[in-house]
Amino acid sequence: DNKLRVWDLSAADPDRPVLTDDGFRARVNTLDFDPAAQVLAAGSEDGTIHLISLREPSIDITALQDESIASGVLSLDFGDDPNLLLAGTTSGNLVKIDLSQNLPVWRTLISLGTAIESLVVSPVGHKVITGDRRGAIRAWSLEPENAEPSVLTGHEAQVRGLAFLSEPGQGTAGDMLVSADQDGTVILWSQDGQSRHLPEKTDGVLYAIDVSPDGQWLVTGGETVQLWALADLAAGPRRLPGHVKPVISVRFSPDGKSLASGSLDRTILIWDLVDLEAEPRRLAGHLA
Repeated sequence: DNKLRVWDLSAADPDRPVLTDDGFRARVNTLDFDPAAQVLAAGSEDGTIHLISLREPSIDITALQDESIASGVLSLDFGDDPNLLLAGTTSGNLVKIDLSQNLPVWRTLISLGTAIESLVVSPVGHKVITGDRRGAIRAWSLEPENAEPSVLTGHEAQVRGLAFLSEPGQGTAGDMLVSADQDGTVILWSQDGQSRHLPEKTDGVLYAIDVSPDGQWLVTGGETVQLWALADLAAGPRRLPGHVKPVISVRFSPDGKSLASGSLDRTILIWDLVDLEAEPRRLAGHLA
């Protein structure tokens, strides 16, 4: 419905949004919090990015526009730097936005010519990973910016999700990449470029993935919410019922105890990962 809604789950009335941002002229495609969870970035098909400051006592909204993102914003990521935001666009621009000054400084790092459906900033190595509509994954250096990217091949459909996790038994944040495409193929990549697929494809069309902060869980959103134990992928996923239409977004809480899923049925479900048998909390309010 071209609106952004923010809920505070610790509020006295957690089912009521604390903010409704109706300043977009088209669909909101992507969201990302800064590392301190004090600023929320929202990117829209209308070629704008809204920065919503959630610092008390008031909520402020700043709209950002630039020719480099005019085709529409499909993906955003802060990484671990609150002053650096990366954006991927419908036209294939990878844009670096420096927020450390009074006015943002825009720099287009590359123009791919095909939509950048997903991106993630590496916690190590000063790299940004992009997944595009043609199924290619590229790793771009941020220092120096003009280096040729390394390319990972394995997907045959558009890459809808990217996330980093720690390799089992190693404990180094960001040493393993997870990628997922629209056809339901999920691949785990090690630093040396070796890859392995999930033992089975996800249900139907896949829209989103996320990895829990402790590296224990992988979640996929598609026809259903599917939760995978990364230590035992052969066991297959646990399916979480509750949505009646496809799930287009999934995200773990920073403490890893909760999971949020958003669906085309216009609801958001909050799952308690400590007690998966419990009914999820249901948030409603979106009209589309």
